[in-house]
Amino acid sequence: MNHRSDPPLSPTPQDWTRAPDLGDANNPWKLALEGSGVGVWDWDLRTGSQTYSPRWDEMLGFASGELAPGFEEFTTRVHPDDIAPMQAAVAAYLDGSAPGYSMDLRMRHKDGHWVWLISSGMVVSRSADGTPLRMIGTHTDISARKQAEAELRISHTQLLEQTRLLQTTTASISQGIFVFNAEMRLISFNQRVCEMLDLPDSFLAERPTLAQISVRQFKRGDFGRQAYLVEESARAYVQTGGKTPLPAHFLRETPDGRTLEVKSQMLPDGGMVRTFADVSDYVQAQAERKRLDGLLTAMQSLAQVGGWEVDGATGRVYWTEGIYRIFQTSPE
Repeated sequence: MNHRSDPPLSPTPQDWTRAPDLGDANNPWKLALEGSGVGVWDWDLRTGSQTYSPRWDEMLGFASGELAPGFEEFTTRVHPDDIAPMQAAVAAYLDGSAPGYSMDLRMRHKDGHWVWLISSGMVVSRSADGTPLRMIGTHTDISARKQAEAELRISHTQLLEQTRLLQTTTASISQGIFVFNAEMRLISFNQRVCEMLDLPDSFLAERPTLAQISVRQFKRGDFGRQAYLVEESARAYVQTGGKTPLPAHFLRETPDGRTLEVKSQMLPDGGMVRTFADVSDYVQAQAERKRLDGLLTAMQSLAQVGGWEVDGATGRVYWTEGIYRIFQTSPE
C-alpha cells in the first residue's frame, strides 16, 4: 500500500537506524513501555526510518547494540511464514481496511529457537488530509503463553483420546455404568445401562441427578411397593434417594423378573461410579442348587442314609445331615 509521497511498507536497510536513547525525558511513553518489559519501535512513514529499543535485542538473546541495525537484519530473523502476513496486516491498517495492527509472529533467537512475539502498533501522527505520518508500536514476548497453549492442545488431544477409549470400553462391556460428579449429577453413562434400567438415553443425556433418576424409577414402580424388590440391606438407601450410608453392593429385582447386582464406588473428587450387572442366571442357578440340596437332604432322611466326602489334599472330611442322624449326634 502506498500513500501520496509515502515510503513503501518495507523500508530499505539504510532507512533503519537505532535510536540513541528511547528512554529520555522527551519520550516518556517509551520509558513506561520499556519498564513493562516490552520492546518499543518507532516508524517514520515519511522517510521510512525506524528505531527500536534495547529490549528488542534482549528478547532475541543479544546484548544491547549487538544486533546490526537495519531492515535486512530484521527480516532474516522473522519466520519465513510470518513475513507476508505481517506486511499484509500493516498495509490493511494503514489503508483503513483494518481497525488496528496486531499479530503474533515468530523470530529467531540467538541460539536458534523461535521466539513468539505480539507485534502491535498504531498511527500517532497524520497529515491534514489524513495520510499516516508516524507509527509507534511494541513487541511483547509471548513464548511462555504459546508454550502453554501448545501443552494445552496436547493435553486436550490426549483427553479426547482417553475419552474415546473410555467410551469404546464402556460401550463394549456387559455392565451398565453411571458416573456422577460431586453434586451427584450424571456426567457419563453407556447404552447398556439404558437397556438394563429401561431408561431413555434422551433423559440421561439431560444429566439428571441421582435423586431425579430415583424419582423417575419410583414413579414407574421399578423398585416395587416400599422398595420390596431391593435387597433389605439397601432398601433404606434407595427409599431416601441416597441419604443413608451407601452400600458397596446390593441386589435388586426388576419388574420383569431379572436380578441386578448394583455396585457403587466413591471417587476422590466426591463423585461416584455405579455399575449394574445382570446376575439373573447366577441367582437362578444358586436357587436351583439350594432346591436340589434340600431335595437330597429330604431323600437321605427318608432312606436313612448319609454321605461323606474326604478331601485328599487336606484330609478334611465333609458329612451330610444323614450322617449326624445315623450317629445320633450334631454338627457341634
